[in-house]
Amino acid sequence: MKDDTRLCLKDTEPNNDKILKNYAECIAKREKFVKYDITVAKITKKGDGYLATPYEIDIKGATADGEKEVNLFVKNIIANDTFGGFFSIKEAYNRECYFYKELSKIFSQLQEGKVPKGDKLNMVKGYEESTTEAIIMDNATKKGYKTLNRMEVVAPLKFIELALEQLAKIHGLGFVIHEEMPEYFNDNIAIKEFPMIFNEEWKKIARSAINITLKNLNPVPRKKAEGFVPKILSKLEEYYKEKSLIRTLCHGDFRVMNLLMKEINGEVTEVIPIDYQIIYYGCPATDVLYLLYGSTDLNLRKQHHKRLINLYYDTLSRFLKYFEIDVKDVYPRKEFDAAIERRSEFGLMMALYFYPLFFAPDDDVPEITEDFTTKHYKLDSEIMKKVEEIIEEFEEAGLL
Repeated sequence: MKDDTRLCLKDTEPNNDKILKNYAECIAKREKFVKYDITVAKITKKGDGYLATPYEIDIKGATADGEKEVNLFVKNIIANDTFGGFFSIKEAYNRECYFYKELSKIFSQLQEGKVPKGDKLNMVKGYEESTTEAIIMDNATKKGYKTLNRMEVVAPLKFIELALEQLAKIHGLGFVIHEEMPEYFNDNIAIKEFPMIFNEEWKKIARSAINITLKNLNPVPRKKAEGFVPKILSKLEEYYKEKSLIRTLCHGDFRVMNLLMKEINGEVTEVIPIDYQIIYYGCPATDVLYLLYGSTDLNLRKQHHKRLINLYYDTLSRFLKYFEIDVKDVYPRKEFDAAIERRSEFGLMMALYFYPLFFAPDDDVPEITEDFTTKHYKLDSEIMKKVEEIIEEFEEAGLL
């Protein structure tokens, strides 16, 4: 092993070589390595993200205290600045860089000495070397964490329970910052609107995505769903940007792919939220419904929906007590229930619009440079069964 850094690149893009090496060398020096090797590998798994080229970086060597290894995960920004003219990739990286370099530290400081270790918000460690072009984190997969397969139609119940508890803590810390650091909250969180621009370009993409779902439906449910399409185009923006309801810091993309989990003997024991690229100031009920309709099926919701809603709110209430905040003062139960009720159509919006984006077959996952309006592909039968269940559920509720 050489005393100087040796970079072993594997399938990396030439224009990324220098910056990846600089990241690793800076971290190696700050971690007090005296000699070390660095290996960098591009992760080529398709379909797991539209906005990043992911890499694993391993630093192995010696410090004055002995042998040491640091495992990193890097999300490197793709070249394009915008997605379809309605979503800024640069802004997504700005938000996630802000989370890992600043907001996560505030979360940790607020919880220190108040929240028991086992009840804190779970977070992956971010590194100071992160920039608005590359987010650098601990590689949690080396510690036994993993994500569910993105094509997982129904997540395990325990996974959903743990995820809702974590979501309540994200929202709760937003309320805590508002109460304890109001000036900071107003200057840094309240200014973050949902980053999607609901313009004509977005409408074209939305119509294309919805048409993919409709073409995959059987004739009867397709006819029922077609009349609902105009509502998606008009109300989705309202749900994300409505200012009349109580708001706090929201995750914005709280689904299976953005949640790490650990299992012991086949049982999910821990969940860690990741991917804070869409954090915004909005209605927390939207995050809750986004998870429930993105990761459960009709059977699970029929059996557990009310209990899961209660679990989220009870966790929020309990968590806020650590900071001597009464949930009734910041988010009364009647306000939460009203927000859930006012977003009663959100689940069907997800099924028709988001599902073809979430569950595109690996070979059909749209590249950022593609014209999505020309795409058409067959969705998995289990996914379409889930869509038809949601249509049935909404018809029974009188919403179709």
